Amino acid sequence: MAKIPVIVLSLFLAILPGCGTGNSVKNAGNAQNGTVPEAKETKQTKTADPSSSTRSISLDELLGNSGSNSESNSEYKSVSKLTNSSSPWKYYTGPDGTKRQDISGVEWSVLEGGKGKTLTQEMVNQKLRRYVIKGSFDLGGKTIRMPYGSVLDLESGDLRNGSIVFDDTRVTPVYAISRQTKVSKVKVSGTYYETLVDLWGASAEPVFPWDTTPPKRVYTVDIKKFGITAGYQKKGSNGHYSDKQYDLMYNNGVGFTNAIQWAYKNGYDGIRFPKNDYCFTPRTVGSNNSPLCAQVLIQDLEKFDIDLGGGSYYNILDSSRKSKYYKDGTEAFNQQSYMFFLAACLNVSIHNGTLIGDRKLRDYSDTKARNVEHTYGIEVSGYCYNIRIHHIDASGFMGDGITMQQQGDYFKSYDSQYSPVGVKYATTSKPTKFSESGGRIKKSSTNDEKCTLTEYMDFLGWYPDNMRVTKLLKEAKLFSVNNNRGYTRIPNIYSNVEVLTFDKNKSTETPLRIIKSSYLSPIKLEKNETGIRYQFYYDEGVGQDGFQHNASISDLIVSDCVIEYCNIHDNHRGGISGGCNNTVIRYCTFSKNDTEKNYSGKTIPVFAVGATNYHIDYEDCFAKNLEVHNCRFSSSGEYVG
Repeated sequence: MAKIPVIVLSLFLAILPGCGTGNSVKNAGNAQNGTVPEAKETKQTKTADPSSSTRSISLDELLGNSGSNSESNSEYKSVSKLTNSSSPWKYYTGPDGTKRQDISGVEWSVLEGGKGKTLTQEMVNQKLRRYVIKGSFDLGGKTIRMPYGSVLDLESGDLRNGSIVFDDTRVTPVYAISRQTKVSKVKVSGTYYETLVDLWGASAEPVFPWDTTPPKRVYTVDIKKFGITAGYQKKGSNGHYSDKQYDLMYNNGVGFTNAIQWAYKNGYDGIRFPKNDYCFTPRTVGSNNSPLCAQVLIQDLEKFDIDLGGGSYYNILDSSRKSKYYKDGTEAFNQQSYMFFLAACLNVSIHNGTLIGDRKLRDYSDTKARNVEHTYGIEVSGYCYNIRIHHIDASGFMGDGITMQQQGDYFKSYDSQYSPVGVKYATTSKPTKFSESGGRIKKSSTNDEKCTLTEYMDFLGWYPDNMRVTKLLKEAKLFSVNNNRGYTRIPNIYSNVEVLTFDKNKSTETPLRIIKSSYLSPIKLEKNETGIRYQFYYDEGVGQDGFQHNASISDLIVSDCVIEYCNIHDNHRGGISGGCNNTVIRYCTFSKNDTEKNYSGKTIPVFAVGATNYHIDYEDCFAKNLEVHNCRFSSSGEYVG
């Protein structure tokens, strides 16, 4: 038996704007590289105990909760080990006047500039601090040395006349230094990185607070009442499943969906399914027989806990003979599904279950079958906010154990076609330029050839009105701004993009606010702001021939998800894929056996399309702020990156 190399990741903080790599600009030198020690192989039957000598931040610490564990529920006891009465979140006033929070605890220093103001060394003399330059500063011809590991934030200011020596400094916005958009007659040396977003993890204060308190009223499901059949379904003597078996498995998906909705609508704040084996089968929906469908739909819930009862949940299909509930015209082996599909959920948790996919069931008689990648354990989709997935074992899916879409879809009803999220793309207008001078917004008297201004876009009609959660998001006036082409394999070419907000009746006049924006940024409109226009700078095909900057506005992307104490292993493609803004993955184990065999004894072929084989992948998404720590990764072969 081949020995499996194991790497313990004691603390790895990765805050990724999209793909992570390729989204920052590195200048003059190399970053300090840390090494991760190898550990001896250890046999584990459960997720590793969450203990580490390295300081980490738990969700309960982060929220300042000290008593959220339940004596009647052992899984909450394990979480209570991390509880601290004081919150590590530190709040600071950002340069835009709003309250900001910083996950790292790094301190902010907001420096007010202006006419005749000089920046001195005494003003920037602390390492590991974020220095926010607000307004113009003259260096007086002197040299300023930025302290080690600091952030130089030129969000609404610039520097003139002198020299700066950087020491592993993060500079924002990107191209502020290299393209001299924020400096004038300033000599630069040392090591610095121009970044798209704040690499320290600062984000706007959550509109909807986390609520991790255990449920008080929990409904234990009467499975007969909802037409649910327990037990594992085996193939018959002919090597296939019967129509009766398919009926039972289809009804299980409908029964689970109905039980969750019934419990929620009847005032329960949690549901628990009896511990047992449960089988589900893929299905198609709508007049077009959309293939990628939920087996269990979890939708439009606010503050609800789903306890899978410690049972085992199976995705059952036949590579050669589809059920009557899967009606699309593709090959039988290409069946697709989500076992649990979450959409339009706020403060919802799902936990305490073993999810087993169809990887071992497939016969791989067709050579194309190895590239099939569309069955998933848990999908977090459109309009979800504050989602917690914990104590889940997910294995054997052809896609991923857990996946998240940056925007995603929701179901109008369980048997209807997908209803896509609204997205509006900007159209360019004449290059009239709005500018900000001395804190006052004005319209330029002359056109700027390097500036593009879009047409006015209003927000009337956004968000569906028939769901409670989306109504809350709409009332909060939360939207997402996409200032990128949206596919991160293509190098991100960042333009200085500004969001101009307007009153509906004054959409062509002076904007109310100018918001600096990058990537898929969430924005919150004020009461009197009913729409926006985009303003682009340097949008001239920089770095690529024929590049035209793309802009769109959409409903809020999926945000704030914690995945913890999970075991994600032996999935055909990968473990966790994204994206979702503000994701924390911690105390999880990831592994894959590339020599695993199916139930017929045939070695399962390796999925290696474009080297897509991973434990965690946030490659093709817009998501920002991914934190991974105290996780264990291992592989039996060379195919997992």
